Amino acid sequence: MPAKWFTACRTASGKPTIRKKPAPSNRRRSSRKANMTDINALRTRLRSGEHAFADTLAFIAEGYDYQPQPFRNGDVDNAAGQNEGSCKTLGLALLEGLSDEEALLAFGEHYRAVAATPEGSDHGNIRALIEQGLAGVKFEGEPLKRKA
Repeated sequence: MPAKWFTACRTASGKPTIRKKPAPSNRRRSSRKANMTDINALRTRLRSGEHAFADTLAFIAEGYDYQPQPFRNGDVDNAAGQNEGSCKTLGLALLEGLSDEEALLAFGEHYRAVAATPEGSDHGNIRALIEQGLAGVKFEGEPLKRKA
């Protein structure tokens, strides 16, 4: 075997012993554990105050399989395929146990725009989330599943 696979160690008597390095583990990291690390990193980024909605969507695309679902958010009804950004973001919040505040922050600049214009009527799903919280969000099916 090539020398790089062996290490030389000295015994108590000072003589060298040659041992083979242990083989690298073939065990794969648990996707659940890796995902929890990623979700914790996302939570940290959400609190930065400058999180972009596109970053939320990229996070979802990287770690989840998406299937459009009809959903209700407070008084706002959304057909499958309608308001997909809201569907993905709210689906992530429910699946990963985000708080109401974290769910709002995940909407990035859109949430900040709504917060700056409380009397406005745009971004109905964000406004409904502010009023009802995640408790007011109901999906007919699961929009997101963690990628294997």
